[in-house]
Amino acid sequence: MAITWYVWRGDIFRFSLSTTCMKRETGGWKLAHVEAKCRTLFIIRLQLQGRIAGKITHWWLKRWKSQHPSTNPPHLKRIPRHLEYQRLLAGDTAYIAPQGQEETIKTYRRWTYEVLRQLLQGETQPARIRIETLWPGTEWGRVWRNL
Repeated sequence: MAITWYVWRGDIFRFSLSTTCMKRETGGWKLAHVEAKCRTLFIIRLQLQGRIAGKITHWWLKRWKSQHPSTNPPHLKRIPRHLEYQRLLAGDTAYIAPQGQEETIKTYRRWTYEVLRQLLQGETQPARIRIETLWPGTEWGRVWRNL
């Protein structure tokens, strides 16, 4: 809602919010997918806190067996509803591999963000924007590069 208010408050023209996260080469604005970014930071933080013995987060992750990737599809019924952050972690880590030995935290964070962005968008390829369907004969790759 914050993005739509900021973008549309001038009310020059309206566009689909899905185009804000698309790459510029395909006619998008290349803005961050806010929900995917928040979930990525959340997962990374919980994983880091879960590695420190003596922390309450470490105990909770061990108790609900969330220190390692969960099965795919995740079985969330074993985690109570009031522990929603644990349910989110179990649901998301089913699709995200653990950090590799030689993988930097920055690379792992980027990769996790991309996986979550694709999951939240619900598709692997971005949908074509409306103007491309109205004018199918145009070389849209060249148009987006020139813009």
